[in-house]
Amino acid sequence: MAQPETRVKIKPNLKIAEPPMFKVIYMNDEQTTMEFVVRSLIDHFNYTEATASNITTGIHESGSAVVAVLPYEIAEQ
Repeated sequence: MAQPETRVKIKPNLKIAEPPMFKVIYMNDEQTTMEFVVRSLIDHFNYTEATASNITTGIHESGSAVVAVLPYEIAEQ
């Protein structure tokens, strides 16, 4: 006796979710100069010099600050 053929239909999942966002946090320490932090904010996150200086001052005063919110692949670099 022949077995009946079984076919399974698979529905593709067409819902594409946005990648989760991650915060890039700069923390204050005694080794890194404020000039280096300002330059890194300008070079890596495209902040203006005035904005980068304000963020750096905030990091120095409060101990840390969120400088960007990015997808994981970009944030880890």
